[in-house]
Amino acid sequence: MKTLFNARSVLVLGVSRSPGNMGRAIVDNLLNHGFAGEISLYGVKGGTYAGHRIRTSLDEIPEGIDLAVFLLPAKAVPPALEACGQKGIRRAIIETGGFSELGEASRSLEAELVAIARRYDLRFIGPNCLGVIQFHSGLAVPFMPMPPVFRKGNVALLAQSGGVGTVYLQSFAEANLGLSVFVSLGNKLDVNEFDLLGYVSDDGRTDVACLYLEDVKDGRAFSRAARAFPGPVVVQKANTTSLGATIAQTHTASMAVDDAVFDGMCRQANLVRVPDMNGMLTGAMALALPPMRGRRLGVISRSGGHAVIAADLAAEFGFELPPLPPGMADQVRAHTRAGVIRPINPLDLGDLFDFDVYVELTRQMAASGQFDGLAFLHVFASTSEYEQSLRMAHAFRDLVTESGLPIAICFMADGLTLARFKREAGIPVFASPEDTIRALGLSRDHHARKALKQAETVQRPLGPAQVQAVHSFLERRRVEGTPLTGVDAFRVLELINVPVAPYATAATPAEAAARARELGGSLVLKLLSSDVSHKTEVGGVVVGLAPDGVEAEAERMLERVREAVPTARIEGFLVQLMVRGLREALVGVRQDPTFGPIVVTGLGGIYTELFKDVSIRLAPISDVDADAMIGEVVSFKAFQAWRNASASDVGFLKDVLFRVAHLAAEVPEIRDLEINPLRVLKEGQRGWVLDARMTVA
Repeated sequence: MKTLFNARSVLVLGVSRSPGNMGRAIVDNLLNHGFAGEISLYGVKGGTYAGHRIRTSLDEIPEGIDLAVFLLPAKAVPPALEACGQKGIRRAIIETGGFSELGEASRSLEAELVAIARRYDLRFIGPNCLGVIQFHSGLAVPFMPMPPVFRKGNVALLAQSGGVGTVYLQSFAEANLGLSVFVSLGNKLDVNEFDLLGYVSDDGRTDVACLYLEDVKDGRAFSRAARAFPGPVVVQKANTTSLGATIAQTHTASMAVDDAVFDGMCRQANLVRVPDMNGMLTGAMALALPPMRGRRLGVISRSGGHAVIAADLAAEFGFELPPLPPGMADQVRAHTRAGVIRPINPLDLGDLFDFDVYVELTRQMAASGQFDGLAFLHVFASTSEYEQSLRMAHAFRDLVTESGLPIAICFMADGLTLARFKREAGIPVFASPEDTIRALGLSRDHHARKALKQAETVQRPLGPAQVQAVHSFLERRRVEGTPLTGVDAFRVLELINVPVAPYATAATPAEAAARARELGGSLVLKLLSSDVSHKTEVGGVVVGLAPDGVEAEAERMLERVREAVPTARIEGFLVQLMVRGLREALVGVRQDPTFGPIVVTGLGGIYTELFKDVSIRLAPISDVDADAMIGEVVSFKAFQAWRNASASDVGFLKDVLFRVAHLAAEVPEIRDLEINPLRVLKEGQRGWVLDARMTVA
């Protein structure tokens, strides 16, 4: 990646003298952005452009060029890439479209590109991409005109879609966010999002990475790259619905990723996931400020109404509003005209119109030690205030540097004035109180999670002997060749010390009755069938049975199931001691095709699929992950002590989570394993697995 982004010589393929030729725009961008290296051109019609000869033969390509940029017809790209490989070119950007985004018929062209690249140890971005801009070196090769209006800075913008990336470039420029690099990833046939995150992690210029993605090629590698990035990573992930997936397939050959898994990965890796383009801009601006390290917020507003709105927003986003620093109230009263200002936080400036006083009040709040961040809500009244407003913004910019506190400015004005102010303020400027307070909340939450993640420990609850015992058990079952049942899942769980409610199996109703008498007490009778997943729906579960009622109930169960599912294979019955209690959880793992082993927990019992109240992480998990998962499940609030109900044993739930997650990571042949329900008893009493199912590769 360093060779690609710091290229000292560039070959542009697909240039002609025709005014509509897009290859010319690539050359223009290189020249306009100040690229100081050597530029070579290739095009079938020859001639010259911008003082450079256009070569008409691939044999004439000079030796030793660092980077080739392709804008040839799709079918012409493979032979040209082969020629570049022969000439020693090892980095390329293929902007040409017409590959797998058009469907299966064009995939053979992509296969050719990959084969050529592997043969010559050549890395490339694309195909079907807009190109790259390295703002510090002047390497700018998009095929669209890109005027050099961007401020150099510390934000990397990586966008799978060139069109979305272009809009973001404009938005970031208008917001005066400085950029280090822009990349349009396209089909990601070779270089992908985690390659690029790795590059910007150590390029020495990037502190914040912003990504627009439509798919993820390797979820594990992306998670590792995101964790390794030293600063915040902001992600907008599109292609989250079946309709979005259909459009994306024709756009950048994306395959839909399970969005719930992606969301869990973002939480686990502390990525800042935003829902839309406004969220991306807000996130980038928020994280360009110093971190908001707590909940104490100070607000100054030129409008009483906006002060009220800010107070509501502070409550909505979980902020505290400490009182003003001592002596500040007297200073406010000294400058007011009619004495109508109430010296409280949020501070309504009322009839105070002195911009120097605004700065001084903000400075006092920043120096007081009572606040973790400040918001200034500025209603722009007239053009006569513009220069004063700009000087105030510059003073706030300096104060941010001096104090290390985030000071978020909200500037409410007409569109033209706002756009100009954003360009000239030298500090992130928000357009509404909602975006302002939301941005500070986003910063607070990100940095709080970062502090937790830095102190996390990954649980290793299973020893090598336990893992080997599971492998051996599954191998025996494979050799036997009979279908897996819930009892097999029970046995695997017992091997890793996850407690299963006492049970026995039986082949016939009579044998079920005998096992019931041995267990005693109140019992549950369950059907054993690898063909029936939801046993309750076909009458395959009966609870509260006495031992002497088991045989007759087993006979009736056979009749019900055979009527409901005539083709079902019935392996027998399971008789289990009935465990009473109100708290039911689900704990499950599965092997995800993009992210590998994942672990899920949430509401258990018959309502699991109805409410889908679950939390997901990649396995294995840390102590921080387990606490976060349990905290995200709304239903788990019922596990707390409340009124006459005792607290449930959340520690038991965490222990099961750790063990099952570690199992999924160590034994990948288990394709999925679901415990539902996991009965969680009173604090100190732990709990039991009541039912489980498993599939194995």
